Amino acid sequence: MKVLTHLLSARRDDESEIDFRRRIVVGQVFQMALLTGARVGEIIALRWSQIDFDAKILQIIGTKTRFKSAKVVRYLEITPNIEAILRDREKFRSNDTKRRGYRQ
Repeated sequence: MKVLTHLLSARRDDESEIDFRRRIVVGQVFQMALLTGARVGEIIALRWSQIDFDAKILQIIGTKTRFKSAKVVRYLEITPNIEAILRDREKFRSNDTKRRGYRQ
């Protein structure tokens, strides 16, 4: 738990903005894994099209099972904690997209 607390802590004075954001992202991925039971690879592969904030559902698409390779889709409830993480990621993505000049 100390590691997760460190990963999600406020920016330190000696830490660059990019290092801070990277640390936060790693912390959020591990926090999502703990909250959802999803694998880290499944969380990293998560796309915005798999998230329905209105219905409070997110799709986790797994590509491998113990016995065979197959696409397994799991639907998980978006709890308030999960929504907070996703909204933070959405805000960061929006700011990063504008900063780089990409269209949304």
